[in-house]
Amino acid sequence: IGTHDADALRALATVVQDDTDDVDVRELAAKALTGTHDADALRALAAVAEDMNDDFCLRFRAIKAMAGTHNADALRALAAVVAHTRNDRRLRHRAAKALTRTHGANAAKAWAAVVQSRGDYVDLRKIAAESLIGTHDADALRALAAIVANTKDAIFMRVCAAKALVGKHEAGALRALAAVVQDKTDKTHTADVVLRELVAKALIGTHDADALRALATVVQDDTDDVDVRELAAKALTGTHDADALRALAAVAEDMNDDFCLRFRAIKAMAGTHNADALRALAAVVAHTRNDRRLRHRAAKALTRTHGANAAKAWAAVVQSRGDYVDLRKIAAESLIGTHDA
Repeated sequence: IGTHDADALRALATVVQDDTDDVDVRELAAKALTGTHDADALRALAAVAEDMNDDFCLRFRAIKAMAGTHNADALRALAAVVAHTRNDRRLRHRAAKALTRTHGANAAKAWAAVVQSRGDYVDLRKIAAESLIGTHDADALRALAAIVANTKDAIFMRVCAAKALVGKHEAGALRALAAVVQDKTDKTHTADVVLRELVAKALIGTHDADALRALATVVQDDTDDVDVRELAAKALTGTHDADALRALAAVAEDMNDDFCLRFRAIKAMAGTHNADALRALAAVVAHTRNDRRLRHRAAKALTRTHGANAAKAWAAVVQSRGDYVDLRKIAAESLIGTHDA
């Protein structure tokens, strides 16, 4: 066990594959090959793991011996064991565990097949979804998006799939996510709200037109869950999309809307040169009825912006001796370099 001797490894590989030999000896030979990097030994273990006619315990041991490998034959074999529904559940689980945190193409394809199989074991599908976190495989991402969009699937499966899509920007996945983030069929159900929050997080930084439209719709919908709206606003941070910026501007100016949502909308518009956004930020700064924190955030968002709307807002603030001194100071400093009469 644990040997690196070439002759010994060859001998063990031969024993593992010899189906005329004693099964207990073969199982111990497989155990002796645990963690090996020898290509021939791994091919022998892979062949045994996939052979449905071989001994259950031997196959289990061979699968276990390949855990953590990056060998292509071993990964393909483990993926095949996971994906094949005729395999014993325990073997599939062991192969799934062996593949966890492995993001090779074979592993990703196996996970994608398992995660889409609604007739499969739920716990195995959950392992599959979680194991796809970090993948960039296009087929796997599309499979995850299909799970998220499927309202007939278990909510926790949809949540797991949404988690795996956070930070990914595959076009097909984005379209599916855009539809989900707008779907507030049951906006009071906690699990559905959590799903939509995760989907909104998954859309952060997107440039997809459908996704941006969906996020803008959610931000402006005052009948929707405020946490989902806030995450949608966060997802629009730094966007140059005119409609999305108009939606953020409308929320930022609405004194009857949620404070945290308005704060997030203002923050999302920082650094923009969009006329609607600049006008809204200037209005927030200039209006003394707005909360001091909102005005400060809008002031920061406008800093180093020398457009006409910004200049007029700064001029109004800097002249208002009844206003906060620190805000007047920001206004004065922000007018350095202005040519506004």
